[in-house]
Amino acid sequence: MSMIPGDPLFDWLVAYHIEQNLAKCLPYLREGRVVPPARRDPLREGRDENELYSGVLVVANGSTLMTRLKTDRVVLDQDPEEPVRLSGSTDLSNYLQLQEGNDGAYIYDSVHHQIRRVSELNNDPESLRRNPTLTDK
Repeated sequence: MSMIPGDPLFDWLVAYHIEQNLAKCLPYLREGRVVPPARRDPLREGRDENELYSGVLVVANGSTLMTRLKTDRVVLDQDPEEPVRLSGSTDLSNYLQLQEGNDGAYIYDSVHHQIRRVSELNNDPESLRRNPTLTDK
């Protein structure tokens, strides 16, 4: 299953998670839940920070996504990094490992299979409507 039909990004992210993140958690799995060494109770999904590894936020779409996010003032970076071409899950894994410790999110161009890190995001841009409903189209 891919996030964008025909695009392998979702599969690459699953492979990264299995190879990198899951390996860090396996020694601490108790009854299917992660119990880090400094805790007695398991991590609560969506509430507790997993200090064993960092998550990643990937925003994916076509080749115009970065331009649209800058125009809408969602991406605030003045001089964003150049995109890096990915040809497989190993490229994605290597790229994310090189980014370890860098704060930010990742913008993925599904047309050209390119990814780049952005460090400054506006989580409350004017371009997003206030109080949308689930039935809005």
